[in-house]
Amino acid sequence: RRIGPYFLPCYGGVALSNNEFRWSPRMKRSDGLIRIVPGTGTRAVDRVGDDFPVLVSPGQPGLRVNTIPEEIKRYSPSKIDVINLEKNTFETIDVLSFLREFGHLMPDVQNIVSVYKNDYVTSPPAFDIDFEQDHLIVTFDGLITNTPFIKKVSAILKVLEARLETPVDIEFASDGQDFYLLQCRPQGF
Repeated sequence: RRIGPYFLPCYGGVALSNNEFRWSPRMKRSDGLIRIVPGTGTRAVDRVGDDFPVLVSPGQPGLRVNTIPEEIKRYSPSKIDVINLEKNTFETIDVLSFLREFGHLMPDVQNIVSVYKNDYVTSPPAFDIDFEQDHLIVTFDGLITNTPFIKKVSAILKVLEARLETPVDIEFASDGQDFYLLQCRPQGF
């Protein structure tokens, strides 16, 4: 989708059948793992050292890695990978600057961002986001709790794992409306 001078999906990422990074003793390996970021999923696939994807387990979506507002803010994605159509370049830009200028053009933005205010994180209604003033952070809380995204990814992982007879690793993207399966391969251990 074109947003301003950029071409990008609203979000992208990686999902794994088996979760090798369990942050709670209540999680099972078979609960899986999703690493999701705004824009292209490259920052979720390559796991860069200067930024963080949002982590969620399809089998335990209520068990979040970060639960304290300060941690949620600190470990939310701060950069976004985009294709700059005016310069014909792949770029990494500041996510807050992007949201301030172009957030109102992002479909489903209320499911991607939360507002951090007075040491509290809240998911705003779409019509109530002040893109110029709010301290926006990427949490995907609305996507995780208010949409069928988690169930969809979980079902895809289960079907592919059953058909391939091995745990799988998928890459995906969404334009805010449609879900795109970009790649599937056996999960490495």
